[in-house]
Amino acid sequence: MSPEILRKTQVAAKLAGYKEVIAITSILVGSLMLALCAQIAFPLPFSPVPITLQSFGIALLAMVLGPRYATLAVLTYLVEATAGLPVLAGGIPKPFWMISPTAGYLVGFALSAYLTGKLLEKYPQLSFAKTWALFSINELTILTCGTIGLSFIIGLENALWIGAAPFIPGALLKITVAAAAKRPVDWIKSLLK
Repeated sequence: MSPEILRKTQVAAKLAGYKEVIAITSILVGSLMLALCAQIAFPLPFSPVPITLQSFGIALLAMVLGPRYATLAVLTYLVEATAGLPVLAGGIPKPFWMISPTAGYLVGFALSAYLTGKLLEKYPQLSFAKTWALFSINELTILTCGTIGLSFIIGLENALWIGAAPFIPGALLKITVAAAAKRPVDWIKSLLK
């Protein structure tokens, strides 16, 4: 092997290593951002589920990281919660979150991160109205999974009234902000390439 080919191979190996470090760092920072979004929580006196910025965080993760890394960031966040770290809403450690009233919402985060990321990947250039519709799928996925999960504990009718309906006004606001943020986020991403 010539010295030139050896040097190019070594450079390529170093760059591949940096890409892995960047990917892992992106996933960890994404899980941290989701944990921070969970701390902005507004408890509802009639519901076991607080209003948080997490669904907006999922939309941002899907925009910035794409479907694969956004989903891995959410799964990392859920592993952190399972390990007892205080990453869930209110900073309360809940290692058994998967049997809590919020389990459906948390599982919905991973599904939504992947689905929203895939849709953004497939349709990168949309009008504001179509982007708004795309981000409504993000919120709808999370609310549907959450309501189904909550219905196992309190019944479907109650889950609709206390696990979905109170979240609709906030969801509309988060959808609108995410749709408005899409172009600036895309522009920043283009500068970083």
